[in-house]
Amino acid sequence: MRRGNHASAVVTLALGAKARAILALTRPLMAAYAARIGAEFVVIDSFGALAPPHANKYQLADLLERFHRIIYLDCDALVHPDCPDLTEIVPATMLGCLVEDNIVPRDNDIRAATQSLGPLAWERGFFNSGVMVISREHRDIFTELRRIHAGPIGSFFEQNHLNWLVRRERIAVFDLGHRYNHMTISGWPTADARILHFAHTGFRPTASGAAADVYAAKRSDIQDMLNAASGVLTWTFDAERFHVIDGAVERSAEHFSRLVSAAPHRGLVGRSMPMALARGRYALVVEPAAASDMAAAMRVKVTEFPRMTVLAEDSRGLAGWSRPLSFDVLVPSERVMVELLAEGGAVAVEAVTISQQTPAVWHWLS
Repeated sequence: MRRGNHASAVVTLALGAKARAILALTRPLMAAYAARIGAEFVVIDSFGALAPPHANKYQLADLLERFHRIIYLDCDALVHPDCPDLTEIVPATMLGCLVEDNIVPRDNDIRAATQSLGPLAWERGFFNSGVMVISREHRDIFTELRRIHAGPIGSFFEQNHLNWLVRRERIAVFDLGHRYNHMTISGWPTADARILHFAHTGFRPTASGAAADVYAAKRSDIQDMLNAASGVLTWTFDAERFHVIDGAVERSAEHFSRLVSAAPHRGLVGRSMPMALARGRYALVVEPAAASDMAAAMRVKVTEFPRMTVLAEDSRGLAGWSRPLSFDVLVPSERVMVELLAEGGAVAVEAVTISQQTPAVWHWLS
């Protein structure tokens, strides 16, 4: 293990309040990883010349003047304590990454990139830029990213641009596989994964699909994973994981999405997506949105789906929902749903969390 002169760095990018909130969860594991492999830990936390946050990966060009090798991680990545030094796995002449089209087709993205940036002899080899192992000799592609980036191509802010540049410059790619960049497209996280990447909305679907606040959804997923690693199984239903009945999901660049009741603020606001729970005792708490009227009354029902049998029910002011509502699941793999009802006042909720009180935990971090 190299120590001392920090010839390498672990680098992440966190631009904007919500990205910084995600990094607050993932940073301890990233920083510990950097320290363990003798690398400096660097956070790119200020905008450069480009407005889209992801496009600011071009700032890696400047860092490659300071460091010979960089392990780049998106801020929504969790690093396992046993993750090896990836610079000892990836040759310095190659760019290390997950080759996505070994898992899912990326023909449309390749076509979009070549149509926008110029034709190339390129049919396969599209990679994910959320985890990369790069060297100083790759500096020019990040300098070029700043020059050619004029906005998103397809559904990606910078990934198509980087792929096109790597292909144009004929840089050899080392496939890290899903072990070192495990995303939704890889399937549910497995015990051999050493980097979990909560790309887009994380590993659980949202009720609102493509319109979802991705930061709110992935924050819930990351927090639940960290809770499980510490010995407590939780299921967090953020506003994006509620089906709206008589209300709305409010989204903003300044705050995480929140579920709000519709005037006259009486009746069923929303139902959570069903979740299969093991047999045992559970506790439910509500996280009101920051702008809430804490005196507003809200009724919470925990029901079995699809029979809609009520497992627990109570009515309280929003301030009272920090006190747990307990319920029991008596049937293995019972599908449970949470219903939120306004009772005459404006209700605003950021998340509902269910915690298992008698857990059998998957210790991913152990």
